[in-house]
Amino acid sequence: MLRENELWTEKYRPMTLDNLIGLGLEDKIQPLRGFLEKKNLPHLLFVGPPGSGRTSTALSLLHDLFLDYFSSNVEEISATDSKDYILKYKRKWYNLAQQDYNRQESGSPGLNFILKSIFRNFPMMRTFSDLPFRVLIIKNADSLSMDIQQALRRTLEKSSRTCRFILISENLSKIIAPIRSRFVVLHFNPLEAPQITAILRYIISMEKIDIEEEALSAIIYLGRGNMIRTINMLQAVASVFEGKPIGSDSVYQVSQQFIDFKVKQVIEFALNKNFIDAREKLRELFLQYGLSGKQIYDKIRRIMVKFPIPEDWKVVIFELMGEYEVRMQKGSNEEIQLSAFLTQLGVLQLG
Repeated sequence: MLRENELWTEKYRPMTLDNLIGLGLEDKIQPLRGFLEKKNLPHLLFVGPPGSGRTSTALSLLHDLFLDYFSSNVEEISATDSKDYILKYKRKWYNLAQQDYNRQESGSPGLNFILKSIFRNFPMMRTFSDLPFRVLIIKNADSLSMDIQQALRRTLEKSSRTCRFILISENLSKIIAPIRSRFVVLHFNPLEAPQITAILRYIISMEKIDIEEEALSAIIYLGRGNMIRTINMLQAVASVFEGKPIGSDSVYQVSQQFIDFKVKQVIEFALNKNFIDAREKLRELFLQYGLSGKQIYDKIRRIMVKFPIPEDWKVVIFELMGEYEVRMQKGSNEEIQLSAFLTQLGVLQLG
C-alpha cells in the first residue's frame, strides 16, 4: 500500500554493502570491504552520474562501519545547499558559523563562511564509537567554489586523524588536483537495464502494484539509467493509478503531467517568497528527476505563459528569464542560475 510523503528512493535504499550485490557495483564493493576489515577509511571520492549508486554505496559502507553508531558519526551536506536551507534544516552548523562570525563581525554569516566553518569545526567534534574519526559526506562536491575547495584542502592537511570525507561528484575535472590526490577515487556508471528491472520488480512486489510489462519497460526507458528518476517515476504512476492496472499509456501520461506539476510548484513557492521550498523542489528536478537546466528553464517558460497572473507581470518575468538564459548559455552553473532566478522572482515588485 502507498503511504503519503514516503519517498521510495529512501524506503528501498540499500543499507549495507551486501544489499548492493547484483547491482553491477562489485568492483566498488571489493575494495570497500577491505577498508571495513581494517576498520579504517581513506578519504573517498565517488564520481558518476546521478542515480548510479554513489550515495547509496557511501551510506551502505558507513552503516557497515559504524553499525548502531551511524547517526552519531556521519553527517551529510550538499555543496548546493543554500544559506536558508542550512538555517532551516542544518541549524547546528548555522549556529556554529554564527558564533565564529560574531567573533569577527556583526550580522549573519554568508554561505561561504558557513561552509568554511563546517570544515573547521567538524574535525573537532567528538566521536561516538571505538573508531577515532567521524565522516562527512559532501554531495555535489563539484559545485564547491575554488575558494571553498582550498578551505577543504587545508582541513584535509590538518585533520586526517579525526575525520574522513566522502565526496559525491559528477565531474571529476572540477575537483582541484590537491584534493583529488588525497582521495581514493571510484568511478560509477549508470546501472544496466537488467539491474534496474530487478530493483523495480522487487518494489512492485512489495507495494503490490498491478503493472504491464510494456509499462515497466516504458518506466525504465524514461529513467535513462538514473535509478532515482526511475523509482520516482514508478511511484508517481503508482500513486495516480493506485489499485488499477497500469499500462504504458498511463506511464507516458503521468510522466509529463507529474514533471509539469513539480515545475509549477517551484514557480508558486518562488512567487510566494518561500525560497527554501522553491529551491528544494528545484533540486528535486535536477537530482531526483535528472532534468537539465535547459529542460527546467523551457518548462518554466511554457508553464508561465498560462500561469494565472496578470500579463504585465509576465512581461517583467520573461525579461528576467532572458537574462538568466544568457548566463546559462555562457556556461554558468545551471542550478545556481535558476536558484538566483527564483530568488529574483520572489523579490520583484509586481502589481
